[in-house]
Amino acid sequence: MRQFILASMLLLISAPAYAAGPAPQPTGQEATRIETDQKTGVIRFIVNGREVGRLDRDGLRVRGNIAYTGEIDDIGQGNYDKPQPEPKR
Repeated sequence: MRQFILASMLLLISAPAYAAGPAPQPTGQEATRIETDQKTGVIRFIVNGREVGRLDRDGLRVRGNIAYTGEIDDIGQGNYDKPQPEPKR
């Protein structure tokens, strides 16, 4: 009787894992991904199948809002390669 009860409990515990089935295999392109275009020099950020950001030689463009903490500093074109001081806190 104990073995029957133990077997039943193990079966009930493991049933949800089997009910879920195997993880779906990716088909084609992922809906959320980062694409690089070597010909045009563009990096595209795709979320749920829609381009939401683009990084190219002119800078970063974002479709929608930007949320951040801290500061954004314009260091100027000539200072890009120079070491930057630690941000003020």
